[in-house]
Amino acid sequence: MSEIEWSPEVSRMYAAYMEQNLRYDHRPWAERVVRDLPEQRPGMVLLDVAGGPAFLSLEVAALLARPRVIVTDLSPTMLEIARERAAARTSQIETRVCPADKLDVPEGSIDIAVCKHFVRLARDVDAVFAEMGRVLKPGGRAYIIDFDGEAPWLTGQLLEIWVRLTAPRFLREGFTASRRSGLPFSSLPARLTAAGLKDAVVLRRGVASMVRAVRPSPARPDG
Repeated sequence: MSEIEWSPEVSRMYAAYMEQNLRYDHRPWAERVVRDLPEQRPGMVLLDVAGGPAFLSLEVAALLARPRVIVTDLSPTMLEIARERAAARTSQIETRVCPADKLDVPEGSIDIAVCKHFVRLARDVDAVFAEMGRVLKPGGRAYIIDFDGEAPWLTGQLLEIWVRLTAPRFLREGFTASRRSGLPFSSLPARLTAAGLKDAVVLRRGVASMVRAVRPSPARPDG
């Protein structure tokens, strides 16, 4: 999938296909993210890193009270689709064209950062983790969701069969290689900790897994 030429037409085909799978994919992940939050406050700031058409962030936003939603991506077309999807839900989002390792977001401004199905494609995963940590407020949480390189073989095979039966051809052709390029999630807590985050833990394992980490609060001066 990383080698797909993401033309405007292909981007819209992808969005139309994934829209059909929201209740099986993004919605359960959104519910898992929100359940993990220690508190919910009106007006929380939610960032979707490499968020494409904002599938995950709009599902998370639907479970929060009046959130501010920012979606980043390198594709203007994907972000255009994100704005259209938000408008159809009578929601408002902000979009920024920028790379995941150099976010156009101020430091310490984000309550929740999500990143779904991108880190396995990143040229520098640790730089992405560090950048997500930079933009979080102290106590803010980052959630990384992606294919797990340690996923059980059988469940991976079942997902590949499902994609071959249901997805457009351009997605079917590259899906197996993309899915199998997933990072081993058992290694991610240590990498997130090295990037300056804390309390990094894998919350769910499967064909796709989720890890959460927290930006530390500043150390208090002695005395």
